[in-house]
Amino acid sequence: FHGEMEHAAVNFLDSGAPSSQSEKSHAYGAFSKDEAFLTILGPWKRPTCFFMEVRDGTCHDVYRVDSATDMLSQAELLEHEQLVREADEREVKAFIDDRVFKLIPRHESQVRPMDCLWVRKWKQRPTAHHKGEVKSRLVVRGFLDPQKRHVARYSGTATRLSQRLLVSLAVEHGFDLEQWDIGNAFLKCFSFAVMRQMCQKFGITVPDVERRATITVPGDVWYHLGVLGFYADSPLRTYLYALELLKAMYGLVDAPVLWSIALRYFIIHDMGGKPSRYDENFFYWTSPSTSRFRLIAVASIHVDDRVVASDKAWLTRVLPGVLESVRQA
Repeated sequence: FHGEMEHAAVNFLDSGAPSSQSEKSHAYGAFSKDEAFLTILGPWKRPTCFFMEVRDGTCHDVYRVDSATDMLSQAELLEHEQLVREADEREVKAFIDDRVFKLIPRHESQVRPMDCLWVRKWKQRPTAHHKGEVKSRLVVRGFLDPQKRHVARYSGTATRLSQRLLVSLAVEHGFDLEQWDIGNAFLKCFSFAVMRQMCQKFGITVPDVERRATITVPGDVWYHLGVLGFYADSPLRTYLYALELLKAMYGLVDAPVLWSIALRYFIIHDMGGKPSRYDENFFYWTSPSTSRFRLIAVASIHVDDRVVASDKAWLTRVLPGVLESVRQA
């Protein structure tokens, strides 16, 4: 059970509710190799416990932490009210700073408004500035989008081969390797007004319709909009207004592709990167001062994460320009 090639211990459970106390304990915790129905020799770096559903074969890793477990419970929302309020205000301010929407009378909306909800989680290190930081994200219920079947939604990411090539080139050339994460990335994409032009530039299928999206937001969002000076009417009249989106936001089906277009545009036009012929999400830079090919940097993108490899001077010089380009999107 302990060795260079660790085992996986597997138990089989019915999809229904556990009937015995033993099954209940197994359903929510790890078990030993001796208690397992089956053990499998494999490439795991430590002993691993799985549960397998007997009805469909789905496997569940006992040690894996579900992404929902770091979401704030109702009790935590009340206990940490001040932290939640500050996180909510930061999120709403990001929408205003990035000019994501504009205020319109509700009756002027040309499409059916979609409602939004809050997703609040404990922010994990290393992105958290301090222990106990809350991350609030305002998400639209995109399945209600009346245009969801008519917009471009494909957004490619760098292949695994490209990722390996990037690391290999970094080692070969002695480059520093950095990961650049852009906060609230989907809010920094191009506006719907220039989307058609950008889709044509990058060979992406042009949407069949003029993109329009309108949202309604929870009551506390209106409160923060008022505090930040975006909404000036009475808190009792918010039902008369809606927010027309000028850009994509989290929850829309075309948000990833719009951000991908913006990021590729920044890399090619603002940073001078050259896309690979074999992977449109892998980029490289060469020295213009020599007649021979000399690689000075490589990068790959995966949704809102970008991995860049170059010498420290190049990375330090280029990053501020990238952030400024994104800010002005």
